Amino acid sequence: INKNYTIFALDRPSASFRNVYHYLLKENNYKNQEKTKFLDENILIKSNRENLKFLECDLKNRKLLEKIIIHLKPKYIFHLGAQPYIKPSWEDPVNTMEINVIGTLNVFEPLKKFKINSRVVVACTSAEFGTTTSEINRPLREEDPLKAVHPYGISKIAAELLARQYWINFGIESVVT
Repeated sequence: INKNYTIFALDRPSASFRNVYHYLLKENNYKNQEKTKFLDENILIKSNRENLKFLECDLKNRKLLEKIIIHLKPKYIFHLGAQPYIKPSWEDPVNTMEINVIGTLNVFEPLKKFKINSRVVVACTSAEFGTTTSEINRPLREEDPLKAVHPYGISKIAAELLARQYWINFGIESVVT
């Protein structure tokens, strides 16, 4: 932001804005009716920075996400969107898979389909390994076997493997963290 890059941040419609309220004109209780039009959709959330724009978009909304990516043609995508909790992944595994796996597909597909040159940084998790460092008496290594023990960990393995496949098959650069 301070280097004057224009940043578009997506937030799902049902999300609370309490973690980003200091970018929303210092208002803790952002009101939905304050959204304005962007790409003929009422999804632009006001920010206190000209070069920081929040857009309301669920990763499961393939059509809207595609429309945004096509319009922006981003140089970088930091894909941090996920259902990140273990307990809810057991309570509603379908939702976890839809957000974490289908949501990841929804990020990569417009890049492939419209040949948009972008680098995607995909956030993953140590939960993919299904073990703790205390069990193996050393830090985890990237070459350790993936042994997720819950839907969340499995969904993040899928997201990581999807990023790898979009690189191998379509040349879409990705970085997995």
